[in-house]
Amino acid sequence: MVIRPTLFFWSVAALTAAGIYAIHSTQVEEREKLHMGVIRDEVMYKKKKAQMLAGELHPAQPSTSR
Repeated sequence: MVIRPTLFFWSVAALTAAGIYAIHSTQVEEREKLHMGVIRDEVMYKKKKAQMLAGELHPAQPSTSR
């Protein structure tokens, strides 16, 4: 009589743990992807700044049309 509730409990506990682990690993991957975007933006910003200082690029002029 005690075996069925115990088996049910451990089944639910295992499925819950698996779900939590899956969500955790997904969030870790997403955080890494977001961080790579920040690194890419920093590199692009530094490259643009170096080009502007070298005179290769000119800042955009504000538009006068309204």
